Amino acid sequence: MVADRELLRMRELVASLHSDNGPHRPEVVDEGYRVKTLESLARKFQEREALRAVSVTEFLETANDRVRFSIALPERGYGRTVEDALGWLRRNGYEVLEVASFWGNGKGRHNGLNVTLRNEDGFRMELQFPTRKSREVGKETHYLYEIVRLQTNEVSGPDRIEAFFAILALNKFAEMARHLPDGLDLIHGLTEVDTSFRRWITPKRMPWLEYLDTLEERDTTLVRELETWALDVSDVPGLEGLDTGP
Repeated sequence: MVADRELLRMRELVASLHSDNGPHRPEVVDEGYRVKTLESLARKFQEREALRAVSVTEFLETANDRVRFSIALPERGYGRTVEDALGWLRRNGYEVLEVASFWGNGKGRHNGLNVTLRNEDGFRMELQFPTRKSREVGKETHYLYEIVRLQTNEVSGPDRIEAFFAILALNKFAEMARHLPDGLDLIHGLTEVDTSFRRWITPKRMPWLEYLDTLEERDTTLVRELETWALDVSDVPGLEGLDTGP
């Protein structure tokens, strides 16, 4: 019920946004995914909250993506359009709790902007602002991200690492470093989120050691393995600070 009601508001928001990009106007996309599935919610609770003794009720009250929307924006005028959207939301009774930027130099796992909102009824929701390019790449890498994020015995540590490298390879092939939207500096209260490989692997010493053992068993090196993904060390910032084996 909340998602259906908020979908109408998101369409009103998009209709209010000015665009100088001709046919490439802001657009509400992926409307069919506006409600997070029960399975996905349960997995998120299990992975992030259960060990902290957080109750299911508290988790549901604080989760920011039970209801979520995406508005695809053109690269040109991106920052100004986001600011206009945030202004509209505030004027129409929404509280903007966080503006998290996942935009980098194309060498992270994800590219985009996620905004956490609270509506007039106190319901938390998420609003994403991809570009058409980042949305396209995000769909291509989604199944790989599902592998990266698994923390169970279903997928080995080395497989998760290989999936991360595959994501970087697809970002590189798509030239995401050349498709950063303009005007990010115009967005107030922006919090930059590090989705680099170094940030992801640092707390995961055992999977990394397992991966190095796997390379040794294959009689190969990390450099040669990266080459199979059309990557080099410069495509994985921070890698030089890790033990990379022989």
